Amino acid sequence: MLIEMNQIHSIQHRLDDFSKYLEEFNVGIVPEVELARDLGSYASEYCPLFYRGNLEVLFRLPRVAVVGTRKPSELGIVRTRKLVRELSALNIVIVSGLAKGVDAVAHNLALELDAKTIAVLGTPVHRPYPAENKELYSKIVADGLVLSPSKPHEQTGKYLFPRRNRLMALLCDATIIVEAGATSGVIHQAAECLRQKKRLFILKSLAENSAIGWVSDFLKSGAEVLEHPSQLVELSK
Repeated sequence: MLIEMNQIHSIQHRLDDFSKYLEEFNVGIVPEVELARDLGSYASEYCPLFYRGNLEVLFRLPRVAVVGTRKPSELGIVRTRKLVRELSALNIVIVSGLAKGVDAVAHNLALELDAKTIAVLGTPVHRPYPAENKELYSKIVADGLVLSPSKPHEQTGKYLFPRRNRLMALLCDATIIVEAGATSGVIHQAAECLRQKKRLFILKSLAENSAIGWVSDFLKSGAEVLEHPSQLVELSK
C-alpha cells in the first residue's frame, strides 16, 4: 500500500511540474483530433505535440515547407525571398525549421509580408535553436506558430532533427528545397516526402547542379523541378 501511495505521489508531482511548465512558458498541446487530421496513422508518434503562438495558423491550408542549407549563397537568399513572396501572394502558409540560412530567410520574409508562418523545432518548444534566432522565434510566437514534438526537458541532440524534418513533411502539402549541399539535413525531409507521397519540389538551380548526387536520385523517384511560379498555383487550390 505504501508503494502504491508513493507511486501516486510521484505521478502527481510530475503532473504538477508539467502544468507549471505549460503555464510558465505559455505552452499548449495540439488537440489529438487535429493531430489525427494532419498526421493520420503517425499521430500517436507525435503526441503530445507542443505549441506556442496562434494555433489557428495550423488550421489554415495549404502549408508548404521552404527549406535548405544553413549557409546559402547570395543567390540562394535571393531565390528564397522570391519564392516566399510568390507563395505568400497565394495565401500559402510558409513552414520551416528556424535554422540558420534558408529557414531564417523564409520565416523573416513571411513575417515582413504579414504572411502566416510555422516554425517546427527539433528542440523543446520553449527553447529556440539556434540561440541566435531567439528574436525571430519571439516574432513567430507573437504572429505565427511554433511547434515541437520534443518533451520539455529533452536534451538537444542530432537525433531530434530528422524527427523534426519528418514532422514537417507530414504537416505540409509540399516541400520545396531551395539550395543544399551533398550531406544536407533536408535529405531526411525529402525522403519522407516521397515516402508519404507528398509533393517534393527542387529549385531548378539546385536540380541542375550535377555535383549534388542525391538530387538526381530524388528526381528519378518522383521529385519535381520547380521552374516557374505557375507551378505554385496548383498548391494553392
